[in-house]
Amino acid sequence: MITALLVYVDDIVLVGNNLLEIQRITKLLNDTFKIKDLGDLKYFLGLEIARNKYGIHIS
Repeated sequence: MITALLVYVDDIVLVGNNLLEIQRITKLLNDTFKIKDLGDLKYFLGLEIARNKYGIHIS
């Protein structure tokens, strides 16, 4: 199982290969900090993130 939490100032990206673990961490963060889940990542720090059946592409 791999989970990564990327933090830049007040932006957080949570990624991993176990959906239950991501949901558990999201709940923990929300209980502590009242976060807002914006859904699938599309942009982060000026990078465009695109997902398809072949993988994830960053440009």
